[in-house]
Amino acid sequence: MKISEFAKLFDKKKSTIRHYTEMYLLFPSLHGTYPDYDEQCVQDMKEILEFIDLGFSLEEIRTITIFRNIHMDLTKDKALPVENLLEEKIQAAIDDIQDLEKRLSRLKDYKNSILSKSKNDQKNGSSIILLDKLLCPKCKNTFSSTNCHIENNEIINGYFICTCGCQYKFVDGIFMGAKKDGKEQTNQYYDTLEEFKDIFTPDVVYTAKKIASLTKPYFINNKDLIILGADIDIIFSGLYKNFTNQKIVCVSPKLSALKELKKQLKLCNSKGQFLFVFSEDELPLVKEFNLLIDYSSSFLEAFLGKKVFSLINCSLKQLSFNEVLSVVMDSNDPINCSEHYQLHLDQILEIHKNYNYSLSHKEIISRFIRPDILAKIAPGDYLEISLLVHKK
Repeated sequence: MKISEFAKLFDKKKSTIRHYTEMYLLFPSLHGTYPDYDEQCVQDMKEILEFIDLGFSLEEIRTITIFRNIHMDLTKDKALPVENLLEEKIQAAIDDIQDLEKRLSRLKDYKNSILSKSKNDQKNGSSIILLDKLLCPKCKNTFSSTNCHIENNEIINGYFICTCGCQYKFVDGIFMGAKKDGKEQTNQYYDTLEEFKDIFTPDVVYTAKKIASLTKPYFINNKDLIILGADIDIIFSGLYKNFTNQKIVCVSPKLSALKELKKQLKLCNSKGQFLFVFSEDELPLVKEFNLLIDYSSSFLEAFLGKKVFSLINCSLKQLSFNEVLSVVMDSNDPINCSEHYQLHLDQILEIHKNYNYSLSHKEIISRFIRPDILAKIAPGDYLEISLLVHKK
């Protein structure tokens, strides 16, 4: 069989067949000056391809074939190099199997997590452990509860009534503390991870992650805390990874955003006990807390061109904290305070000063140079994001 026919039989290039021949892996007979690849070459080629499929290099294949051709009946000593080579390949195959089993296990876990995230029938609410954090914002008395639906130590629905006549309720695990003319206000701002895709630049992601990183030490020694402006930013930034066994009150004036946060915290198996409170002004909470994190929807809503809602004024007025963390913005041109008042550095400093909180630490997180995306917020040459720490 000519080399061209032989190469075609195995779907190989003629140069590959020549190379195998020069390495003494194939032994064609000579007819004149042309090699003839006979039936033995066909068998040898099949064996070569089998060895390659098993992970052997050409040099290793040559070692085996040479030993086999020279020593028809290999004694143990003479076969030792080949035996060692084969043992190495067997061990490598075992390692590969173990790696594949681990990969398979991870794939199954990921599949299960994806499927679990698609289940919308899982109800979750606020921990009953944190119900003692609730007080009537009018008379500061405790509530009596009635007609409560509780699952897995979490309150889903129920009515909370005060002796002064005020009545509130839990709806889908959220304490409806926002009232106006006797009706709950359903703010239409809705934060989802999908909303942020247009601003997912490396600088924005870095800033969000660094906020979470800088706040982590403050979670260690603080067992009860409030997060203002609590919404999906907590997931995006990774702030939820700081949660351990704390009692965490998530407060927001954006009801739909609070619902999304509640759902995502459940899907992330976030640690901690949670109380979700929808409030636009008065906070229905006990006076004393260790830590307040004024996330004010972080800076991300400002990037999206949305108005920032913050409860920092009423929080500092009504409650007392050992420490207050705030994410703020600053620029060399005036920030659009009509829309983003509660994120502006000077305004935040003034608010804390009014309630006898002094600045103990300021750390610059990032600086955006001539940020086109922020033109409506800060028309200056830069926008600076900082974390402030105030103490009473």
